[in-house]
Amino acid sequence: MRAVKVSSWGHSHGVRLAKSVLERAHISTGDELSVDVNERGEIVLTPLSRTVRSSDIDSLFENYDASYRGAELETGERVGEELI
Repeated sequence: MRAVKVSSWGHSHGVRLAKSVLERAHISTGDELSVDVNERGEIVLTPLSRTVRSSDIDSLFENYDASYRGAELETGERVGEELI
């Protein structure tokens, strides 16, 4: 465990987290975090969204079949003021 100090940041307070801590938690600059305090009084940070990294994109497309072609889906007759 690494100790950090609470510092003033405008009208708020904050702590600086080491790059190694963020890397271990897979958190990057710009990621949104939920901040909560548990029943033991511990501050818990939970990622809400993460920055997409190029390595993430590569893993998302590793099983992509480029020959796939989607088809148009028929949803029935118009029921309102939809544009065609």
